[in-house]
Amino acid sequence: KQALGALAREACATACRRLDAATRTVDERPEGPASFAAYTQAYAEVAQEQNALEEAAEEVRCMYELLGEFGVRIPLEDKVELDALRSKERDLTHRAMLEARLFIDRQPAAGGGGAVGGAPTVTITVEASLETTTAAALTLGGSGGLLDL
Repeated sequence: KQALGALAREACATACRRLDAATRTVDERPEGPASFAAYTQAYAEVAQEQNALEEAAEEVRCMYELLGEFGVRIPLEDKVELDALRSKERDLTHRAMLEARLFIDRQPAAGGGGAVGGAPTVTITVEASLETTTAAALTLGGSGGLLDL
């Protein structure tokens, strides 16, 4: 029982450190294009490791659950660490990874795009009659208003 308690305590501390490191990695936003490529690689590595992190946290919870079934009294500091583990896991999964994905998705694509400030150009064909077709280029600005017709 004592060995399982010590193992659970150590596994909890290790899982907390790994979750902290993963969260720090995705929370550090890049400064320029060169560092953005490294950031997306780091994000991909954390995303790949995320299942292993969740499994490690689940193993810790199972160890403490087993200790409870054996009637072992869980020390208060272990309960605090277990709560911290849950919080860190939730923070990584429900905040840090989502914010990092949003940050990556909001970066402009390499090479830029359309007419005004990287906005894409939309071409609409309006048919006045079957014989006449007129092409018009519409460009939307950041405010959503028409800038060019």
